[in-house]
Amino acid sequence: MGNYEISECVRENLRAAGCDEETIKRLEKGEDLEMQLKILSKYRRNLLENLHIEQSKLECLDYLIHEMRAKTKEKS
Repeated sequence: MGNYEISECVRENLRAAGCDEETIKRLEKGEDLEMQLKILSKYRRNLLENLHIEQSKLECLDYLIHEMRAKTKEKS
């Protein structure tokens, strides 16, 4: 199985997805399509993990904002 050609259009899409040049070069050097898919899947898992971490932070802030507003209403 051959590898997927990384055209300029694909490079732009990878950059838009947040891939750095090192990741793009690893994809270009990927021995075959399966290796390239593994690289992209790993990158995707990392993005999703970071998303969950940031979501947790947002939930903490939302709770704090809710509590502060509730206390403000109690005083009124």
